Amino acid sequence: MDTLRCQICNRRPAKFVRFKAHQGLIIVRWETEIAGVFCKFHAVEAYKRARSVSFTGMWFGATSLFLGVLRTAWDTISLLDLPNAPVDEPWTIHPAYCPNCSSLIGGYAGVSRCSSCQETVAFCKCARCQTFHAVHVSENAEWRLRCASCGHSTPGSEAIEYSPTILVAYASAELVAAIEHADAFGTQVIDRVLELLSTGLLHSVRSRSVAVEVYPARARSCVASTAVSASWGSRA
Repeated sequence: MDTLRCQICNRRPAKFVRFKAHQGLIIVRWETEIAGVFCKFHAVEAYKRARSVSFTGMWFGATSLFLGVLRTAWDTISLLDLPNAPVDEPWTIHPAYCPNCSSLIGGYAGVSRCSSCQETVAFCKCARCQTFHAVHVSENAEWRLRCASCGHSTPGSEAIEYSPTILVAYASAELVAAIEHADAFGTQVIDRVLELLSTGLLHSVRSRSVAVEVYPARARSCVASTAVSASWGSRA
């Protein structure tokens, strides 16, 4: 498993990359280095930044022009060795470009609207390789994600499994089940909920099956609707 995480967004996989930009005047020149541990998205952004700096200031000296063109070509080749596309994880904020208008957007897993073009965009993952995708989807219609990395087809409901509403619904189902079978609301229950939230087990198949088995009616209602208030708002 990849242990390095992007220093900007904390996503994985990530790796150390270095890009250089060259600028100069007739008799002087200088270079700017952009380096760090980046995911694929931010590594490409770092490359674009270095290329923009070179293209802005490398034309005013013969040496800087030669080195700028040479370094830009080398950095372009190094794009072949970027880390794989980021994977989706619980409570992860993803930066991405809108597939419709290419404006920069970001957010948690789930379905939302692009603030620029108002088209519906899904932040989702492949069920097989967990790779993150930002795709345009039709509102109020069933959709499937075709993974660009492995080609696997994932139903939309599974592709947005890490959306905050679903994560909270699963955690709440487990919490209610724990309370129902605990003599008192003590540290054992609290520790269990914190463990689920921190490790991500709350969205696993095993956790769902346990919640449905132990507390079937409300757990199934919660998972189906992904709305906590609708599931046990009347419990109070």
